[in-house]
Amino acid sequence: MDGITAVVTVPLKKATVLNHIHRPWHPKLKEDFLAYQATSPTPSDRDEKLENKMGIQFGEVALEALLEHDVQGIGFHGQTAAHRPDLGWSLQVGNPSLVAKMTKLPVWSAFRNGDIAAGGQGAPLAPILDHYQLDEIAPPTLRLNLGGIVNGTFLSPKEDALVASDIGLCNDLLDSLWKAHGGDGAFDRGGKETARGRAQDPRRLPLLAHPFLKLPPPKSTHTSAWIAEKEQTIQSLNDLTRMDALASAARLIATQVGDWVKRNCPTPPQEVVLAGGGARNEGLCRALLYRLGLPSITKDPWGDAREGILFAHLAQGAYHALPLSLPQTTGARKSVVLGERWDP
Repeated sequence: MDGITAVVTVPLKKATVLNHIHRPWHPKLKEDFLAYQATSPTPSDRDEKLENKMGIQFGEVALEALLEHDVQGIGFHGQTAAHRPDLGWSLQVGNPSLVAKMTKLPVWSAFRNGDIAAGGQGAPLAPILDHYQLDEIAPPTLRLNLGGIVNGTFLSPKEDALVASDIGLCNDLLDSLWKAHGGDGAFDRGGKETARGRAQDPRRLPLLAHPFLKLPPPKSTHTSAWIAEKEQTIQSLNDLTRMDALASAARLIATQVGDWVKRNCPTPPQEVVLAGGGARNEGLCRALLYRLGLPSITKDPWGDAREGILFAHLAQGAYHALPLSLPQTTGARKSVVLGERWDP
């Protein structure tokens, strides 16, 4: 929910990024979306006015990114409002039809629906891109996407292993703590205060009691499923300074990741590659290094463009009717084509 990212790319194995922009949400629109999300919406509770407003901003960002580039189509995810694969659905907001009309280009969207219809979680989708690059990976590698939720992909060609799932709450916890302690702006920019704090033992914090953490993959989640435990954790850290509270939250996130690796990976990772906004958080990176026992961390060379590249890749796959989903990471019965088409 920090904004809209648009990437113009040739979605090959070594994807070429021709343009990459990020634009924040209009403040009132972000406020309206969060209020809608708080109602625990379902696909039968769609807000057409909100969808159109968000679709217009998505379209405006797409048009800005497309300037001076010859683009054949758009892969468009939209903003997740709720995710309930256990009930057979995942709700993304944003109106792909409107984006298609504004850009005069075909749009592929609804990427999660096909996998959920096949009995899967519809998430995570990022491992599809990781699997596509499997032959470029040498040592056992852990890829982490540090967004509102942290998700991980463990890849090891030697063990012929690919393990992936959502792991737990990440930036959503750090940003909420930042606001609760009166920080300026939306987040701790660069993680400077997080890095300066003294972390408390996270094992006593309510968030680590969330039942999702002990479920085996395949599994997926959404920030809306963590609200109660997050608020309890923020309250538990209320007596600490802002720096110490943030450092404690970073250690909690790293603990979630370390526990996930220990439970699910056949061998310890020798390399960790970070993407997402949390990769810029100095304190969070330090906590991950310490918990995983590694000397260094690699930043994903695609950075924040990675998810844009992923959805371009999925759109191209849908155009060619290629079943790109990974049943071993989502729990689906079979691999299916991901994405439906909207024409201008």
